[in-house]
Amino acid sequence: MEVDVQISDRFIDMVEEGVDLAIRIGTLEDSTLRARRIGASERVCVASAGYLQKKPAPKAPADLANHNCIAYTLFFAGTSWLFSDGEAVIRGSMKSNTLDGVHQAVIDGLGIGYGPLWMFEDAVRSGDVKLLLTDFSPKPVPILIVYSASRLMPRRASAFMDFFSEAFKSQPSLNEGSLRKLLESQGASLKFTA
Repeated sequence: MEVDVQISDRFIDMVEEGVDLAIRIGTLEDSTLRARRIGASERVCVASAGYLQKKPAPKAPADLANHNCIAYTLFFAGTSWLFSDGEAVIRGSMKSNTLDGVHQAVIDGLGIGYGPLWMFEDAVRSGDVKLLLTDFSPKPVPILIVYSASRLMPRRASAFMDFFSEAFKSQPSLNEGSLRKLLESQGASLKFTA
């Protein structure tokens, strides 16, 4: 089997580009595609310890208006973040069209970021980054492996889908409940502590 991996933050036309399988995070809008759920992505609000030495940690999403927030702009306007109690308006001096850019800016202490737990988990475990507003975390979004409904799935693609499904199950940060487990491993709970 030969695998050609293409990594991109953009949505692609799978049929037009000849792609058998794609991994997407979020709900499936395109009815020409079928999907199999292989995991969940929990979103978190984070900041570096250095940033939090300069500004007090927000205690509620509304407090983000008083912080420099690093906005991810590829799929969103970059003006608000979703929390369990609704959207919070954000402001900031930096925007990025990649999650890697948001991640690096948070690590560098430039402000507060918002993104998938799996992107920040290592930095949280090392203490370089602190979780914020965990009591307001939104519902996890599904991680899907998608394929065209209009084409017969090749056997190799089906085998690869099974492989990926098992691989994602073995990665705690790619499954629902990973935020709770991470907090418990650090002696915390889902209650925010400053």
